[in-house]
Amino acid sequence: MSTLSRLASFSSFSTKGKKDSSSLPEVRLVLLGKTGSGKSSTGNSILCRKAFEPRVSSSSATHRCRRACGDFRGRHLTLLDTPGLLDTQQPPAEVQQELKRSVALLFPGPHVFLLVVPVGRFTKADEEAVCQIRETLGPDVLDFSVVVFTHGDTLEEGAAAAKDCLIDGSLDLAELVAKCGGRYCVFNNRTAKNKEQVSELLTLVDGVLEANEGKCFSNAMLRRAEEETERGKEEAAKTLREEEERKKQEQEKVVRQWYQGQLKRVELKSVKEMEEMRRSQMLARERTETLIREKEEALRVTREENAKKEKEWKIQEVMQMMAIRLEEEKKREALRGKLEHLAQTLEEQTEREQKMKRDMEEMIQKEKAENEKRERDREQQQLQKEQAIRQREELKRAALQKEQDRLTQALEEQKRKEEKREKQIATQINMEREQSQMERQREIENVKAEKRRNDALQRQLWLITSQLEEHKAGRNGNAKKGGLNNHSDKSCPEMDGKAITEKPKEDRCSLVRPVSGYVHEMGLVAINAGLEHVGSQCNIQ
Repeated sequence: MSTLSRLASFSSFSTKGKKDSSSLPEVRLVLLGKTGSGKSSTGNSILCRKAFEPRVSSSSATHRCRRACGDFRGRHLTLLDTPGLLDTQQPPAEVQQELKRSVALLFPGPHVFLLVVPVGRFTKADEEAVCQIRETLGPDVLDFSVVVFTHGDTLEEGAAAAKDCLIDGSLDLAELVAKCGGRYCVFNNRTAKNKEQVSELLTLVDGVLEANEGKCFSNAMLRRAEEETERGKEEAAKTLREEEERKKQEQEKVVRQWYQGQLKRVELKSVKEMEEMRRSQMLARERTETLIREKEEALRVTREENAKKEKEWKIQEVMQMMAIRLEEEKKREALRGKLEHLAQTLEEQTEREQKMKRDMEEMIQKEKAENEKRERDREQQQLQKEQAIRQREELKRAALQKEQDRLTQALEEQKRKEEKREKQIATQINMEREQSQMERQREIENVKAEKRRNDALQRQLWLITSQLEEHKAGRNGNAKKGGLNNHSDKSCPEMDGKAITEKPKEDRCSLVRPVSGYVHEMGLVAINAGLEHVGSQCNIQ
């Protein structure tokens, strides 16, 4: 980054003490106009505060360029108030020098020049002020300008009245507005609707920026205008010399014509008059020669005076250039000192930022260590919760296994009782052979029905065993998942158990059938107890 760019960034950073406006789009404006036109009041109206001190007098309230900044609806405005033109107490050369300095003060250059013209008749003084602005800053300054009419409270209809009463009524003012691209607005520094007229002005400023493709009035344009002014002066001096030479040739031509005419008139006269003519010719010749000598002497004196004036003008111009260069050298030295001071300040600021960065990194490391510690504690708590869940699952699994063993034992006991009962039935059948074939067949069918009921009970026992295995597999899968929170860990076993008990609900109900006979007496209590333990709502009756 160059020194000037660092200076520009630092100045834009330090303009606002309370709020950083570097992120807002910047608009740089310069107030131009003659003394008493209302530049300072207009600047205060644009910034919505009293940044410049206005004064009503024949002399300008501003002798040096003054700068002020402010924000308006998301835009950062930088205004520069310049000395008044045609000031009665300030030399014109000094005022022109301040106008040139305004371009350097708003580095890299102003976006728009505000030509402040008071409402009223556009006088010769106003025309002369505009001419001085063009001579100082160049003709291109009007491409970056907006005409601002002040004292708008004297007009009843604002901008429309300004066009009808001012622009259309003065050819010079209409020509000025046309050279400014037709951009003008009316400012009333006493109205309560200040923000509306500032918004209208910024709309015109946006038009200038769009017309100039976002470029600003730079020092290169100012130097080009100065070079054109120098060329104009040289051409004027050359024209003056050519005019003097032309006048001299015309005078010599007149003298020759008069002399030739005299000779012709002498030849037409008689011989008698010839001598008189000769004498008069001699006198005329002497007078002519005297006249010629006088003319030549006058031309020589005029030429010497012109040469002397031109030499003095060149000497004065060289002296002015030397004075300007000396002043620029002084300013350059002062600017170099300021830049060195700013560079030192920037280095100190960089060191402070690096220190803040190191402190921030240490703080981040501490927070990172604390976060890691909290993460380890959370993982340990999670492991403890998972261990507690596994213990509860083991207890539930042991209870289910115990219940399964009890049901198995009850079924085996029932099977033994059924075998014993079958033996009794077989003995009874052998003892009652003389009974009718119908009764024997009914008893056999009862035995077959009892076997079917036993098969149904065995299938139900197998279904309960498979449910226990599925429940155990589901618990092992849940124990492998480490990302669940406490609520999920507590709710999943209940939901899984409920799902396991509810899924085969219809299947179990479909397997239950009414049992009659001695099966109702022997195994009804054990089967209903097993169904109640697994959460079934069915009963064997």
